[in-house]
This record gives sequence, C-alpha cells and structure tokens, in this order.
Amino acid sequence: MSYNIDHIEYLSGKLTISRKVTGKLKRKYAREMAEGNFLDEIDEDADGPDDAPIEKLWWYGEGSDHSYDLFKTLLQSTKGTAVILLVWEGGDSQTALAIADGVVTEKKVKTVIE
Repeated sequence: MSYNIDHIEYLSGKLTISRKVTGKLKRKYAREMAEGNFLDEIDEDADGPDDAPIEKLWWYGEGSDHSYDLFKTLLQSTKGTAVILLVWEGGDSQTALAIADGVVTEKKVKTVIE
C-alpha cells in the first residue's frame, strides 16, 4: 500500500521560481503532477518581477506518492535556500529535503522531545 504526501512545511528559508519557467513546467508535466501542487499557485502571466515566491510548497493528494521524484525534479528549478519537511499520509513517516538554488538533497529526520 502506498502513501500520499499529507503536507509539507518550511523548516527554514524560502524558495522562489521564475514565472516563465513555471509556465513551461506546467505544460510539460501537467498529467504527471500531484493533485495539489505548488505550480498551480503561481500565476505565470502576473505583472511584476519574474521570480515568484513559493509561499506554500503544495504537493499532496492523489498521485503525490508516485510523483515524488517529479517533485524533487521541479525543485531543481527553484532559487533560494530552504529545508522542508514532508509528512506522509497517516503521519507515521516523514522526509526532509534541503534545497539550495536548485540542488536538492535528501536528509534524515530525527524527532527530539525536550
């Protein structure tokens, strides 16, 4: 039985993505993305600076488990530095990723109670 991603939160930092790149990624991967995804939150036609802030790193719901590798691939198009925590359905599994200007590194999650 596979598990979908329940939610993702920033532990530190923030990421941005080019609006132009966002449009290209949406068209290229439209059928492969998770039901809820951060690219849908970016208006590639909006006025203003090209770099759009990614306030919420949405990647959840139907297909989020099977498209986890695609999520990591899409993060390679981001700018900025962040550490994010992914909580998988049921909350019994967690994954962490560190992103630094498109370089994505998986990290171990250690829970500490003080």
